[in-house]
Amino acid sequence: MSYRALVSDPTDRPECTVRKDYDDQRNVVLICRSVAYPAVSNFSWFRDNVSLNVQQRNGRHESTLVLKSDDNLARYSCISSNALGLSEPCKLQLTSLPGKTMSCPQHVIVT
Repeated sequence: MSYRALVSDPTDRPECTVRKDYDDQRNVVLICRSVAYPAVSNFSWFRDNVSLNVQQRNGRHESTLVLKSDDNLARYSCISSNALGLSEPCKLQLTSLPGKTMSCPQHVIVT
């Protein structure tokens, strides 16, 4: 069996997935991953169905969107494309942001 047969049928548009993570500064990071043959050539991000014209970190099979402000509760979607067409939108509803961490003194007595 050839590598090409294992990857995907060469007549397929890309398929994608999107997930949420956090970076070291507690910013929300959205990661859109797509594997296709031919390879994915572009990723597009949307917030509440409006195209985002933002700086993205693109890799070979994924695109990362970092949300740095607190007003980002919305529905995000990602579409990947290759020479054969567009993927269906991968959607994620962002409903909460990470909580602020609180530091406490090392020795606390609770009575």
